[in-house]
Amino acid sequence: MKRVFFLVFAILTNAILLGQASALSTNDWNSILNNSIYFNGQQQTCTSSIVNNGSVAAIDTSKAAWTSNSQSPYYLEQYVVNILQDIAQTLGVPQSNTVTQEHVVAMIAWAWGEGGNSGINGNNEAFNVWNTSISDPSLVAGGNNSGSFKSFKSFDAGVEANTLSMLGSYQSRIGAVLSNPNTTAEQVLTTIADYNLYPGNLGWTSGSSTGYLTSLLTILTQTRQDYSQMATAEIGPGKTFSDHVSGSLLQFTGGTSNATLESQNIAGGCFSSNISAACKNSSGVVTGNAAILCAAEEYNNIYYFWGGGHESYSAFRSACPLSSLSSAADTSTASNPGPCATDCSGLVSVALNQAFNTSTYSMTVSGAGVMEGSGAQYWQKLPSIYDATTGDIVTLADGQGHVEIVDYISGSMIYTFGSHETGSKTSEISSPVSYWTGGAYRWVGPQ
Repeated sequence: MKRVFFLVFAILTNAILLGQASALSTNDWNSILNNSIYFNGQQQTCTSSIVNNGSVAAIDTSKAAWTSNSQSPYYLEQYVVNILQDIAQTLGVPQSNTVTQEHVVAMIAWAWGEGGNSGINGNNEAFNVWNTSISDPSLVAGGNNSGSFKSFKSFDAGVEANTLSMLGSYQSRIGAVLSNPNTTAEQVLTTIADYNLYPGNLGWTSGSSTGYLTSLLTILTQTRQDYSQMATAEIGPGKTFSDHVSGSLLQFTGGTSNATLESQNIAGGCFSSNISAACKNSSGVVTGNAAILCAAEEYNNIYYFWGGGHESYSAFRSACPLSSLSSAADTSTASNPGPCATDCSGLVSVALNQAFNTSTYSMTVSGAGVMEGSGAQYWQKLPSIYDATTGDIVTLADGQGHVEIVDYISGSMIYTFGSHETGSKTSEISSPVSYWTGGAYRWVGPQ
């Protein structure tokens, strides 16, 4: 087992040396350039510039302090579960939404990626495994009020401090992704790393989002393989790298890979848990506009390609037979996305043609967020984005344009599936409803 831990230690050490595993202090947050980019901001992708003005908002500490009744020895899984419970309480959602095996696995991998608390083989700040810089005197241990990272007074104080940090106004994406019980560990970590996909959010680290995500996903693989060791690491004052509790205390396991989860959750290319019964016929087959989303999701995890999907549909289908979709994601790479790759509006066009067995439609999105091209006249604008349902689309009116396909809306967050940017894969993301300035549109054309 020592060999496994030396491997994890090497991964973490390299991440820290590369600047990918150090959390930002409040002052560091303020120093980030105000012009944060949605996607990559280049002409050849679907992009929009987001301007984050103002200083970091004060974290709300008015909520009731967390009380867990937990007793020493304290260990990482126990700590993660309490934080997920506190997040649920703070956001007013059921604990079953946040405390899932995938969320716990993701948080444990993230903790190892950050390397905080000596028990996780990082700094010596007790109960601060994610290297948060919150300075609330009711939570910070005495004599530790200066410097970037803090020790917290107790297990419960650490739970409270990390919960408040993760739900701060510039980290709102974290609460959103952890409130969805269907998100996988990979999706959670991608959301944490890709902060620039979320309006008003700032990074948890000072390194690049791409490098940080690569590091976290590498550690996630190790976490799944060696969960019983990584989840039992003790935390708190004076703990060392070798301190562990018994594996019999654990509630969860390392789970399974994202690929396996996808094969369980996708039925005919559709995330069945998010498709309402109203979208299916008596045989359980998805019908109507929801079929557009189902068709698009067959391209899940395929890398983005500028212009992909805008050739004639027959030419696209010839290069990318339906029979090849089951393996397309496995062969797609950032440098060679493959014949099934699309850009944002290309994915909508391909999915629409595939869903309704036609080869008529090829659309783009204008800088005003309006669909253009063949079939564009059939996209009817909805009175409100909140009227959008599965298979509708939302767009950006940002001068360049972007479009994604609606999965569902939860509160003020909308979950969409799309092809995002060069170097990224098609995936589902969540964002505030208010972000989609172009509005929501519904297909009212032939089916």
